[in-house]
Amino acid sequence: GQKNKGEFMKKMVIILLIVLLAGVLLAVTGFVIAYNQVGNIEEKSASFDYYSGDNLTVDCTTSDVYVTVGEESGKVKFKYYENNNIKTTVEKSGNDISLIVDKKSNFFIWNAFLKRTAVEVTLPKNFSGNMTPKTNTGKLDLNAGGADIRKLEAVISTGDMDLKSVAVSDSATIKSSTGKITVNGLTVTNGLTVTGTTEDISLTSVTVG
Repeated sequence: GQKNKGEFMKKMVIILLIVLLAGVLLAVTGFVIAYNQVGNIEEKSASFDYYSGDNLTVDCTTSDVYVTVGEESGKVKFKYYENNNIKTTVEKSGNDISLIVDKKSNFFIWNAFLKRTAVEVTLPKNFSGNMTPKTNTGKLDLNAGGADIRKLEAVISTGDMDLKSVAVSDSATIKSSTGKITVNGLTVTNGLTVTGTTEDISLTSVTVG
């Protein structure tokens, strides 16, 4: 009886060691894949000629989005990052300029890695079209002093939104599911809609009409 019990315990110890080793190998494999996909991030840039009335759309998944106004007119400039897990489509079609970030889901890639990227947009001083910046999980920072935005639709899901010195000649829609909205300096002519958690909305120097 004691002999059989001892052999059983040995088998259990061996099984537990095998399971533990498999877990360690799985974790190491995950970190290697994460390093290869995230560690090889490549910085890229693009720019398009801008004409009065051209519209801008930025649609991301987990990237931070920063929009500012540059010193020159006639160009929209982008800086963004790519690797095997991040693909970005930047194009101009007619009057529509867009940057779309697509991040493939991967069992081994954690949000902490995915959120290491950012999209930077530099507007021309003569910007005068519709603007639609969106990100699901990330920060949206719009500092648009000097730009004349026709219609604005700014949307985030779980990140924070910070709007500064924004002038909208038509209507503005600002949406957040669970993130914080901070507005400091916003002028809207034809209506403002703000949707989010009440305690996480801060509006300062806002003029409507």
